[in-house]
Amino acid sequence: MTKQSFTLDQQAESERIAKRIARAGICSRREAEARILDGRVTVNGEVISSPALNVGARDKITIDGKPLPGVVNLPDYGAITNHAWSGGQ
Repeated sequence: MTKQSFTLDQQAESERIAKRIARAGICSRREAEARILDGRVTVNGEVISSPALNVGARDKITIDGKPLPGVVNLPDYGAITNHAWSGGQ
């Protein structure tokens, strides 16, 4: 039996929706689960009916039609810095 390697980066990629809402400071995990069951939470434009959903950094989460605060959904532009590229020189 091969042991699967698991890094911190993989763990940070996704987490349960209720935990993400609680970490954003909206409410507790249990309250987040109640809001999900009430149909008040959408992920990528679809109302979710179960808190048994893992979400990633690219998922767009809204509660009562408002985006989750503290989460910036930007397109992937690669590395963005404030330094000009010197061409390796």
